[in-house]
Amino acid sequence: MARGFSLISLLLLVATARSQTFGRFGYLPCTRLPGWEISASGFKASSGVADTFSFPSPAAEWKPTATSANSQTVILGVAPPGGPSQLKMDLAVPGFSLYFENGIDLKLAGTGAPFLSWPEGSVGQTVPTPSGPWVLVSFRTDQPPVLLSFVGVQTSMSIQGASGDWHLRSEGTFKGWVRFLLPLGGTGADPVTASGLGELTKAVVENQSLWSGAAPSLVNTHFESDANSITVTWTFDKPGALVPGAALLAGYGGDSVQITSDIMQVEGSIDDGPIAVTKEPKLSIRFPARPWPSCRYVALGNVGLSSTPGTVDVATTVTLAFKDLSCAADSKLLGDSGSGLMTYLASAHGAIEPYSGMHLPYGADGAGYDVAAAHALLTQALSVSNGTPDLSNPLLAEVTARVDAYSWRPWNVDDEVWRRASGLDAVALAMRPEAEQRLLGAELQAGLSAERGLDLWRHWKGSTIKSPQRLEAMESLRKWLFVLKGTPAPDPMIQMLFSPVRSCGLNPFVCSIQGGRTMLTWMSLDATAGILVFSSDVALKFGSSQNLHSVKVQHQGASWEVDFKPKAAGVCELEMILPSGGSLPAACDPQYVESSR
Repeated sequence: MARGFSLISLLLLVATARSQTFGRFGYLPCTRLPGWEISASGFKASSGVADTFSFPSPAAEWKPTATSANSQTVILGVAPPGGPSQLKMDLAVPGFSLYFENGIDLKLAGTGAPFLSWPEGSVGQTVPTPSGPWVLVSFRTDQPPVLLSFVGVQTSMSIQGASGDWHLRSEGTFKGWVRFLLPLGGTGADPVTASGLGELTKAVVENQSLWSGAAPSLVNTHFESDANSITVTWTFDKPGALVPGAALLAGYGGDSVQITSDIMQVEGSIDDGPIAVTKEPKLSIRFPARPWPSCRYVALGNVGLSSTPGTVDVATTVTLAFKDLSCAADSKLLGDSGSGLMTYLASAHGAIEPYSGMHLPYGADGAGYDVAAAHALLTQALSVSNGTPDLSNPLLAEVTARVDAYSWRPWNVDDEVWRRASGLDAVALAMRPEAEQRLLGAELQAGLSAERGLDLWRHWKGSTIKSPQRLEAMESLRKWLFVLKGTPAPDPMIQMLFSPVRSCGLNPFVCSIQGGRTMLTWMSLDATAGILVFSSDVALKFGSSQNLHSVKVQHQGASWEVDFKPKAAGVCELEMILPSGGSLPAACDPQYVESSR
């Protein structure tokens, strides 16, 4: 590879041996699922008044055996009678699942005995239910009812004990998986009468196909993209998949993401916002997203292309990334970018993520996460500048490994740090050609908008008086890329970055207006023949020249190849002729911009 980038690519590939995703399931035991709080001792609905379902004793261990940003399976050790030995958490489906090897015995500390319901009836304490596909636990106080859905083996259940020491127990022997669900979401219920219990049971029966049996399983994922959007469709083997919370909230925060599948929304928690599941065996979401143009922008002038070698702060690194995308970016500028990457890689001593064994360039607490994102953007900009946007970017993969599959935001990272990093990662992923990578960028943008949407949702629920200030990094650029709501203000940097004429060759040049003509100027050190390559949305022609012995133009579709032979070493010039009324944007000094609003 030319232009001083191949060595850096090799260093990055060697330095980042492997990557997998982990999202909210990394570093520490996961204690939050949508609508739920969970621990080694038990679980409860996220509602503040909800009773805790306690295990007979805390889990003997917490050993994840399979981890990704979507799901985690945890070995809980040898369980006492009635306790679980395994836990499955999957953000693509509601609730969670526990495996019981020797019956079920879950303690509840409420004053009054809970009720147990099934499709045909309800009972109070000591009376067992018949064996069936599910049992609904409701309470005498206003709190969300909890559904136990049996996967495969079914069993009878009963409430036993006394005030403050109730036990939800299986009758006889039981061994199998049980799903725990909130069929009404965070909506409370206190059905203390027969009619109240009947109405509650009816509400569950009406949608029992969404809750009964095994959880939905992903069959395939399909992407469709056009000039302005990406649509992803996840197909499952049955209805009842969980809709990512960010997709429900992003529109309130200014995003134009659109859910096109039939869904059922229920009340959520103050922590997570509303919750929804699919009513059909697929989930389709459309994300407005403009593709990044190929190659480097051609703009008039040569403004601000100096650099500060070896610096690793966010602002300097991001600014350098956008400078690398200029048609005038020369070997010194690209070499400085390489130097910056090498300096960063040598100094980035992060923590090992224990469940995956990955040694990441940022801390377990997220320290340095935004700096890693800035250098992932720099790496991607170098790839685009070099004409290889699909080149592997392991640093970008390592940063996005921490992105949660439900909220579409990095997990367990300081608010300003993750918002800064997500803004930069969204831009870097927009530069990738793969639909799946562009989708992840659009999801990160939706995650940023969703946090603002959650602020509004909490305000509407009376939880907050005023929405807090939120950091935005490169907001104007992201508004353009992801077609956010509202009219974006004119931005010279966007006009420059998205110039209709792109330089795809390896020769740097400066473009300027001289005597009313658009001239390309470059230095030939030894009069060697060379090539200029352009991709353009408008028709190009080439006219007068200086210090060129010959100029040969080949044109096919939207591509122009200009073969030239200098007369002698020195400055060379070639006129570029645009259609009548056509023009190139002015070059400006690209800057990293962030604000709070």
